[in-house]
Amino acid sequence: MQSKVDPCPYYKNGLLMVIYTDDCIMAAKNSPMLERAMAELAVKLKITDEGKVDKYLGEKVERYPDGSYKLSQPLLIDQILQTMGFNNMTKPKDIPALSSKILNRDVDGTKHENPWEYRRLLGQLNLLGLS
Repeated sequence: MQSKVDPCPYYKNGLLMVIYTDDCIMAAKNSPMLERAMAELAVKLKITDEGKVDKYLGEKVERYPDGSYKLSQPLLIDQILQTMGFNNMTKPKDIPALSSKILNRDVDGTKHENPWEYRRLLGQLNLLGLS
């Protein structure tokens, strides 16, 4: 049965299947149930078992002892930092910039010499926000 909230998840008797294009994550209450579902799919489709779901399409999946999960995107975050020009020499600031200060163009300032892909960065930030 397909989820009523999102078109990607499907449920069947304690089995969860999340499909994204041609990739899939399956979870079940027990291993035999999961193995049976994999066998049923293998009859009709050419599938591969990639093992545990610790990384999936750039998502890092961590399971905690209490049964909860944490999803994060360290690879995408690293790509965003690289796109922005951050590296090992970049020094963080302890105090954030004032949110009340309006930033204006520095017409007389030195020209920015390192080009960066503004549209790509916005796309990456947008993708990070969707997860």
